[in-house]
Amino acid sequence: MDDATLTQLIDATRDSRPTGDMQLAARVKPIIDHMLGDGMSVIDPEAKIWTAEVAEELRSCIEDNLDYSDTDQWTKFKEQLDGAPREVVLLAAEIVFLREHPVKDAKASTRRRHIMQVLSVLSDPPELPAIYEDCFTHSGEHGFRAGQGYYSYAYKDVVWVANFVKRYRQAVPAGTQRPDPWALQDIMQSTTPLIPKMRNMLQFLAAPEAFECIASSRLKHDIANAPLFASYLSKCHLDTNSPQGRDQALLQIRAELFKEFQNKFHFWTENIQELWRRQCHTL
Repeated sequence: MDDATLTQLIDATRDSRPTGDMQLAARVKPIIDHMLGDGMSVIDPEAKIWTAEVAEELRSCIEDNLDYSDTDQWTKFKEQLDGAPREVVLLAAEIVFLREHPVKDAKASTRRRHIMQVLSVLSDPPELPAIYEDCFTHSGEHGFRAGQGYYSYAYKDVVWVANFVKRYRQAVPAGTQRPDPWALQDIMQSTTPLIPKMRNMLQFLAAPEAFECIASSRLKHDIANAPLFASYLSKCHLDTNSPQGRDQALLQIRAELFKEFQNKFHFWTENIQELWRRQCHTL
């Protein structure tokens, strides 16, 4: 799809997106804006953390000190961060927070414990700012339900975000305009090793007007390839087997469904879900 068409679709679907999903992303917008902008921390506004250098040091702390024992992953994480510079620990904490933020079944107490476990590595752990406490207050109200795989291997997810920050800083020089949702997705897709659930999570938080609040690529594939939606995509020539093709297909499908239903909806809203799930055999 060309840029003009995609912009029109985003505008046409704004009122179709559930208020809760948009609020979910809005609550962490300051963090995302710093990540993609000046690089400053929200936990400690004096610290610059979203940089290629800090991200590489975080990656090294984890990947160069892997622990294959049966020790709890959060204990391992603390040990890997022990002695790391303050900026590295702050970056790890903010990534851990973002990772769990859109998970509907993540308890506030668990989320708070995880981020405080990371910050406890510091000799003078900072207090969490109001934006974090506000997010904890609204835990469980909206977002996606995550499978067991989402909760496992947190260290791999943190490393992926660190690698994304490095790629982003290479692709978007300081002081330049923030890329559009699709260019941002391209950078995420070029971040290796590929972890689709993290790409889907982060692109939603960064551009909720363009991307669905869905972590599962399989679910996106099933919706985009539902036979009942084929007519919506007949003129789009999208490759629904590619991440970007799937997401653009979902945007087109959302626009067509909104014309008919004229209400805010999720793809698992009852009357919407039955349109694609009735012929889906992979869920």
